Amino acid sequence: MTNSFTGQGAFKGSGKIALGSQTPAPPALPSVSGGTLTSDSTYYYRTFTASDILTISNNSLSADILVIGGGGSNPGNGSGGGGAGGIAYVSGSSLAAASYTVSVGSAGSNSSFTDGTNTITAYAGGAGGSYSGGSPSSGGSGGGGSGRLSVSGSVIGGASSTKGANSGFTGTTTLYGNSGGSGSKSSNQSSLAGGGGGGAGSGGGSASGSTGGSGG
Repeated sequence: MTNSFTGQGAFKGSGKIALGSQTPAPPALPSVSGGTLTSDSTYYYRTFTASDILTISNNSLSADILVIGGGGSNPGNGSGGGGAGGIAYVSGSSLAAASYTVSVGSAGSNSSFTDGTNTITAYAGGAGGSYSGGSPSSGGSGGGGSGRLSVSGSVIGGASSTKGANSGFTGTTTLYGNSGGSGSKSSNQSSLAGGGGGGAGSGGGSASGSTGGSGG
């Protein structure tokens, strides 16, 4: 844009004043380290199979965060199946430039993602009930009930699911986990079995006679 003026007095002439603006520098791109980097046509992924630190520097970024807990145990023959680890999925979370602690749970342990104040947790799967009559444990997905060496009383039911939790991170949170299945009962040890452990997609199946319940 230009503006014109005409001088007056001893000097007479015309001049021009040019008006403009400086182009601002583009924002710094975030830099990320930690885990194993892979990509596809949609995402860059940082995958952690062991506990580590995720570091974001230069700028914040938006991320989808998936945390999976360790699976539950199965005590042995006639016992209920261990439940799968719970899943916590947070989409569209805004992560500031900072360091984040990633804890990957082994069997029977929780997994978590935290900045020291806010935490996403996926609970460990519950243990199956031990033969005969042991109670299964609740967890990310619940453990299956054990077989009961008795014709009296009720079958032993599977344990409930606690899934996971998001305490403080922005974004949309979805939690996955299901209950375990029931064991069967019989006066003959060879004719009973434990229920299946719960899974992320479905509950554990109940045992039928000597056939154990399927995992969820």
